[in-house]
Amino acid sequence: MRKISRAIVIIFIPFILLNFISCKRFNIKSTDELITAPNNNANYLSGVWKVKSVKIVDSNLANNKSESDLMNVSISFSDSMAVVGSNTLMNPKTKLKVYYSEHYLLYQYNINLEQLNLAANTPVKVISVYENNNMFCEAILTDSKDGYIYQNGVIYQVYKISEMVDKLPEISKKDPVYGPKVESKAYSYDSPTGVLLGLKSARVKNKDGSYNEDRYRTLWISFDGKLNPIYERNDIFMPRLKGFSVMNVKNSFNASNSSNQEYVDIFGITLNGIVENNKVKGGLPKGAEVNRESTRVAPIQKLIDILFVSNDYFSAQYYDGNLFNNSYPTLKTLPVDNPNNEVGLYLGTLGKEATKSYSSAVEVLKNKSGKVYKPNTQDFGVIRQNGYWSLKGRAVYDDDYSEFNLNILPGKKLITYDKLFVSWPAIKDRVPNALDAVTSPTARIAVVTTKTKLLIYNIINGELDKEPLKQIDLKDDEEIIMAEWANNEFVNSWTKAFKSYGNYSEIK
Repeated sequence: MRKISRAIVIIFIPFILLNFISCKRFNIKSTDELITAPNNNANYLSGVWKVKSVKIVDSNLANNKSESDLMNVSISFSDSMAVVGSNTLMNPKTKLKVYYSEHYLLYQYNINLEQLNLAANTPVKVISVYENNNMFCEAILTDSKDGYIYQNGVIYQVYKISEMVDKLPEISKKDPVYGPKVESKAYSYDSPTGVLLGLKSARVKNKDGSYNEDRYRTLWISFDGKLNPIYERNDIFMPRLKGFSVMNVKNSFNASNSSNQEYVDIFGITLNGIVENNKVKGGLPKGAEVNRESTRVAPIQKLIDILFVSNDYFSAQYYDGNLFNNSYPTLKTLPVDNPNNEVGLYLGTLGKEATKSYSSAVEVLKNKSGKVYKPNTQDFGVIRQNGYWSLKGRAVYDDDYSEFNLNILPGKKLITYDKLFVSWPAIKDRVPNALDAVTSPTARIAVVTTKTKLLIYNIINGELDKEPLKQIDLKDDEEIIMAEWANNEFVNSWTKAFKSYGNYSEIK
């Protein structure tokens, strides 16, 4: 480890943003945000930069300073040092990669392009400045003279005024030291924490050409200084504002049109596990009866595939026809309180930007293909992508459809918590075959899934521990569809509720 001058204070960016120090190629999402992975080169960044504007994205990390307080900070980079305000790093290392702008900014910093006056599909150079695997700052450069610098909850819009760094700037002893912060007013690193993790095994084709049913289960994973026993149950057990609800996808038979119909059944229970009969949320579709004969064949099928579940909403895709081939043309997001409604949530409910993003995507599809699409702003859902929830939209043409990303975050209306305290690239470094991951709001534990395993890790200094606390076998390509966290005293009450109603078992 390099020696660091005693006269200089080194401040590292919090480990919630330990991003992109791996030399490996990776994707922020499953499409084409990554353009290339060029060799390391600090020349793009070398020089003196002047602040043009400031945006505070996390006031706690910024030590509650105002934007005007931060306008006059000095920023410079050379082979021997990196300086952002009063924070200085000697002999910095750099890592450079190039991305399209929208998804990188959205999912790393929770900001959209308009907030930074950037155009969509803009290639940006992302330069990580670090030492000993600790991130000092990150630069997002749109060209050789303009860009943005992120450090400690602040994004500085900057432009280069000189290629040379003349001298080391003076450091004021009065300047506060911004240390890593993972605590909030509600909980700390050592607070008890737990997650209700919803998993789905998607239906697969049997040898006889038929398809089995989707299978769902919920794991309860908790930690209070040690990993507690892990429990499972074969349904979706979700927290609500008052108590909990249990979700299942059930099968019915409608004699009027000889159809098998899947439907979402949801009922509420109290914290003590008592069923609230007067608050049943789901039920049989009109004209249907429970299908108790699993081998009953019907010419028409109505099938449901759940993609996402939260406290108040869920997303699912639907098939209605007689030639199912594991494709679901319809995508909807529905309230948990009305799970079998024919009309889904409109994108406009999430704000004007959501509708705008959908319309822009449909227009791009139309221009590229020349096909006539039928836009429907109900046709959207929430899905998992590389450790985050993201929005997908669909547009129908003839008897087919196209699916596309919506370049906005799902928002608090749909998701109350969605943060990785270990960056996705760092997770992939530790678990190369990782497919998904969630981390606790306390930054204490991480749950990582691969194709066949679920791995539970301690988070130490912003990184996954070398070995997992526990490994659990996954069933039939299970994937995460729900991750709801409890902290402090709620961990104990959620444990009791999980065990007090229905069948559950401990995972050994």
